[in-house]
Amino acid sequence: MKGGLIMSQKERERLVVLSRIKSGELSIKKGSVILRISYRHCRRVYRRYSLEGDIGLLHRSRGKPSNRSKNKIIRDKIMAGKVLLLVEN
Repeated sequence: MKGGLIMSQKERERLVVLSRIKSGELSIKKGSVILRISYRHCRRVYRRYSLEGDIGLLHRSRGKPSNRSKNKIIRDKIMAGKVLLLVEN
């Protein structure tokens, strides 16, 4: 992959702990306590990290539009209405 990965603070913390688990310095159980997640979830995250590497820790919906986003036309009408309400009051 070209370039670097942009990771959130949470993802960087996971990377540090999971790399310690991979090196044998920590167990998955101790890693789950440090990350404040369940043992089972830590196993899932560690498995994905083992298979995909650092990129496996990135949030899956990064770069995708929100499922709750509104149509642009509707959003523009709402914003125009809010501007008018602010001007009238």
